[in-house]
Amino acid sequence: MESHSSDWPVVRDSSRAIPVGRGAFDHDLRFLTVDETLAAFHGMPAAALLGQPLAAALPTLEPLISPLLNHVLTTGEPILDVDVRGELPNGNLCRWLVSYYPVATRTGSVIAVECAVHALDQRAPFTALATTQAALYQATNQIAFQATILANLNDAVIAMDLAERITYWGPGAERLYGFSAKEALGRPLGDVIHYQWRNPADDQAAHKALRETGAWRGELRHVQRGGGLLTIAASASTLTNAQGTITGILSVIRDITDHRRAEVALRASEERFRTIQEISLDGVALVRNLRDASGTIVDFTCAYLNPVAERLVGQPLAQVQGQRMAEALPGVVTSGLLARYCQVATSGEPLVFEHHYDADGISAWYRNMVVRMGDGLAIIFSDITRDKRVELEQSHLLAFASALADALTPEQVIAVIFEKVYNVLDAQAGAVAMLGEDEHSVELLRNMVYPPTRDFVKQRIDMDMPFPLVDAIHSGQPVWITDPAEISARYPRLQEFLPEPCACAALPLTIQQRVIGGLGMIFANPRDFSPDDKLYLQVIAHQCAQALDRARLYEAERQARLAAEDAVRTRDDLLSLVSHDLRNPLTIILGQAQIMMKQVKRLDDQGQPFINRLSMICDMVGQMNGQLEDLLDVARLRAGQKLILNLQPLDLVALVQEVVKATQATTNRHQIQLTLPDSGILCLGDQRRLMLVCENLLGNAVTYSPAGGPIMVQISSAADEAGTWAVVSVQDSGIGIPAADLPQIFERFYRGDNVAGRIAGTGLGLASARQIVEQHKGRIQVESVEGQGSIFTFYLSALP
Repeated sequence: MESHSSDWPVVRDSSRAIPVGRGAFDHDLRFLTVDETLAAFHGMPAAALLGQPLAAALPTLEPLISPLLNHVLTTGEPILDVDVRGELPNGNLCRWLVSYYPVATRTGSVIAVECAVHALDQRAPFTALATTQAALYQATNQIAFQATILANLNDAVIAMDLAERITYWGPGAERLYGFSAKEALGRPLGDVIHYQWRNPADDQAAHKALRETGAWRGELRHVQRGGGLLTIAASASTLTNAQGTITGILSVIRDITDHRRAEVALRASEERFRTIQEISLDGVALVRNLRDASGTIVDFTCAYLNPVAERLVGQPLAQVQGQRMAEALPGVVTSGLLARYCQVATSGEPLVFEHHYDADGISAWYRNMVVRMGDGLAIIFSDITRDKRVELEQSHLLAFASALADALTPEQVIAVIFEKVYNVLDAQAGAVAMLGEDEHSVELLRNMVYPPTRDFVKQRIDMDMPFPLVDAIHSGQPVWITDPAEISARYPRLQEFLPEPCACAALPLTIQQRVIGGLGMIFANPRDFSPDDKLYLQVIAHQCAQALDRARLYEAERQARLAAEDAVRTRDDLLSLVSHDLRNPLTIILGQAQIMMKQVKRLDDQGQPFINRLSMICDMVGQMNGQLEDLLDVARLRAGQKLILNLQPLDLVALVQEVVKATQATTNRHQIQLTLPDSGILCLGDQRRLMLVCENLLGNAVTYSPAGGPIMVQISSAADEAGTWAVVSVQDSGIGIPAADLPQIFERFYRGDNVAGRIAGTGLGLASARQIVEQHKGRIQVESVEGQGSIFTFYLSALP
């Protein structure tokens, strides 16, 4: 941005003999340049004007000149030869002929205004005519200035004569009431504005005040054109003529409807705030900042506490109001709370946090929300001690349940109880007992002082002995005792183990409303059992009961499985021994029979009956050898040994059809539906062993579908990058297999949790089937959903 030149260009009229003063103004109407001639016109040195705002340097001339300067700055149009008359700061009246020129950059932006001032008359005082003209000019300007002010006032200005007829109706009145000046002038005020006094006596009081003092102020309601109701603040004063006679009334009216509504809303809001805080479940404290000499916030003074805050703090508002926070609650300093509050008050960033307060006789967890409010803070806090306790208990219960899930034996379960329960609850002694089989005694599975200093020798208690644990098992109801005197009176024998027991709890261990045992604990310190405490301990007892019952069942199942495995091994050993010992004599019998057949064939027709009998002997020996081979296969499979396969091309479709027919003959509750391909599928396999696989899968489908229903068997072929496969699948809608058991279902002696103890079996059939299929270079798999059924599928390489 640049100006036309370093010297402000002004119009120079050499034809004039009148002195010319020159100067320039910026956008803020400050003097940029002033020559001595222009300064002399105003009766002061140039240095006194440079840099000064026009309003400060020439206050009497500013109302006349500033509109002209602003016009040039805004429009960029010059103003030429304006006759300006006014009063100088020294009181002299002068007249000038002034021209104003815009100073612009090359882009056309006006950056200043130059002026050229010709003094037309420097005489003081003027002639009477000049004085009159100057006064008239000033009056005209003043009237125009006042009219501009009135036109831009937001307030309504109304003038009336003594009969209250409207003589002036300002622009503000037009905007406020909706009547134009033409409609309002000359009409009685009451015809244009319908007003309502809050009190009928206020109307008379207003007229009395005007008569006696000439002024009145007050509030009332006016009705707008169209029916709108306004609340207005009005001031009225009397108008007088030169003789002091009252000629009318001037009224200035301001619309305060929104203001009064806001006040009502504010009062209602404050009342709601007070009501809400009175019934709030949270503590609310309002505090004011307290600063040191440097202005740093170092503390707070209490301004307000709601009833909840009073209870949580333990002090009433009257006691702490105005008191320094660090003095009323010293713990806020040691706990670091004061530093956090100062941080919020300084930065303005809200803060939400949880805090354990353990000072000033208070020990609790609080959730705090701190926000800056004015020159202080609003602190909202709630007691979350119970929530924290529940959270801790839930965490403990989850850890306890997880540990119990890994405990398989009663001994492991009891170890978890003592480690995860008694230690956490700070019990001095505890016992876990099971109801005896005769139901007349209690067997102590573990009874010890905790921490473990000594074990009790006694392992069985009669049901008539006075012990809390016995009472809980006998009644099936928890026993809660918090009074040491009651413990001494009801259970004196407890003092043999603990000198001064202060509280005890005993809970029955119940499975399906059947008491199987009890859980007891003794506390050396006083302990009140709240409803939450009781519920917590009852949940623990329920978990213990389930874990112990599950462990007992698991132990019984384990023992049964060991016995079954031992029996199977004994049987397999016997089968192996018997089949091995029978093979030798059978081989000799077969050999001798075959020799005799050869000799008899040399005889005449009389030897034919002997040939038939010897042939029958050979057939029977062959069948017995096959049966012995089957027995040996069973023994090998149960022992996990590989089979010696007799691989030959066979039609898998015909093989499966034969097994399906035989299996269907064994059941009336199941319908075996067979889906076959269009032609047979050949594969290389051991027919007898593959029939065993199919028999095993179909037998399982029947066994594990106790309710009956359809069994779908499908034979198909499939191809992948490894070649072409013969695929056989067996699907049932029975009890299915739990998801956790699927990875181990083909392991030897493994059975699903949902069948153990309910359906007879050894857990060897699927293991044998997998071994046979894998020895055929195939694979077997299962898909199952518990309660919906299973699909077993095996794959064998198909011959081209």
